[in-house]
Amino acid sequence: WIRLLPALPKEWRRGSVKGLRARGGFEVSMQWDGGRLTVTQIKNVAGSDPCRFVLPPAIAKASVKVDGKEMPLSAPGTVAEVSIPKGKTAVIRALAFRG
Repeated sequence: WIRLLPALPKEWRRGSVKGLRARGGFEVSMQWDGGRLTVTQIKNVAGSDPCRFVLPPAIAKASVKVDGKEMPLSAPGTVAEVSIPKGKTAVIRALAFRG
């Protein structure tokens, strides 16, 4: 599974990364603000399905959409499993934060 933004230097309060490769043939892009993950995109490049990932525990609530369709998401801090067809992208948005 993919652990999304597991650590971040305090100096990097705002930023983004694009095109990171993850095990299983996924491509990951992330944006953060105030040291918190705000938006993640996971593209299924190789056809592996499903995609498993863990949101940072600071996220209290998030949404995930694949092709504009809302998908169920388990509690932050646990391993989520989302079906992403080959060539498609899941967009995960943080909706609320803890603390």
